Amino acid sequence: MAIRMVKAQSSTSAPGGGATTKTKTVKADAAPAKTKKTGPPVASKYIGRTTGMRVQAYQDKLMAQNVRAKLTDEALAKAMRDEFPGAAKFTTQHVKGIRSLFNHGKRASQEGVAPAKPVPEYAEDGTVIVRTRVVGKKKSDASKAGAAKAPKTAKARKSKDEDEEEETEE
Repeated sequence: MAIRMVKAQSSTSAPGGGATTKTKTVKADAAPAKTKKTGPPVASKYIGRTTGMRVQAYQDKLMAQNVRAKLTDEALAKAMRDEFPGAAKFTTQHVKGIRSLFNHGKRASQEGVAPAKPVPEYAEDGTVIVRTRVVGKKKSDASKAGAAKAPKTAKARKSKDEDEEEETEE
């Protein structure tokens, strides 16, 4: 409850014929409550220029539509930059991260449900880009095969070489 203060003036006559003025502060009625502003929403760098969507919702929509559109990562990043010019400067690395989270169902709009078919990365001509990983042997596989560990330092290499020479001399 807001209270405003009002100054009241009163005058009295002083002995000797002079008048004096006194100022007194009193409490007045409370000011009326403020109402919310109505009108168009305030522009935000996280609200899309043409869609009016928030950033994550727009990105999820782009990923879902890209199965048919087959846009490259650069084209997707440009679309995000155009829609949200004040937000992050979206790059192809952002798009790869967004796609990964989308394919694993970890975006908020998906509620933990991954798409039935993952959204792939597309090349300029609309073909799917397949990335393969080189998978090395595990340490346990190497030790089972009887492979000796490689020495880590030059000193360890010398001592190993000396041990081998002693074995051959005997």
